[in-house]
Amino acid sequence: KTKPYIIYTDQKAAGEKFERGLEKIYAFVTKQFGFRDRAEPLIAYLFMKKEDYHAFVIRNGVLDPQTAKASAGVGCAEFYATFYQAPEASVVVHEATHQLVHALGKVGGGGSWFQEGWAVYTESAYFGRSAAKDFKSNFKIKDGFTPFGDLVGIPVLLSGRNASRNYATAGALFDFLFRRLLVDDPWFEDLAYRWAQPTSAMGISSNA
Repeated sequence: KTKPYIIYTDQKAAGEKFERGLEKIYAFVTKQFGFRDRAEPLIAYLFMKKEDYHAFVIRNGVLDPQTAKASAGVGCAEFYATFYQAPEASVVVHEATHQLVHALGKVGGGGSWFQEGWAVYTESAYFGRSAAKDFKSNFKIKDGFTPFGDLVGIPVLLSGRNASRNYATAGALFDFLFRRLLVDDPWFEDLAYRWAQPTSAMGISSNA
């Protein structure tokens, strides 16, 4: 069986640890959503310094400088790029999910809220939590969440006001959709194209 990832890195030992972490995440996500393996491995770029990661995504036109410096990772069908963190850190699970949703699930639209909500939901589930329960504390904060109608109109959640709360809101919405509405629905994989105008098939994690 082909290994699921090829890791390009500037530190071999760290890359080997990172690869093992990604493989565990891959196994969890593919089982959770029924994604099929593909013939060719996925590509991941791992940099030891966050400055080198920022330079890479800016140089390759993946993110603009402001967004790049606010990010801790970016995942799309073509690759996943980040700087070194614990191999199973929340941000790694989040961005690996983006790549798998795009590359294996073939879902690249739905708006930023849908893509980020999917990754937040998976991130919570990976660590045995509920994204909906994680969101509950926001109700105790003044302006702790963005109304749904406004949330779906934000082009990039990371760039919006209250970005971290918007991620939590999107995760709770996806939790509801997946657990209550979509699990047995045959058109689940096509849902992203039914909800909103497609946005860039990319997910971004905050550097906060």
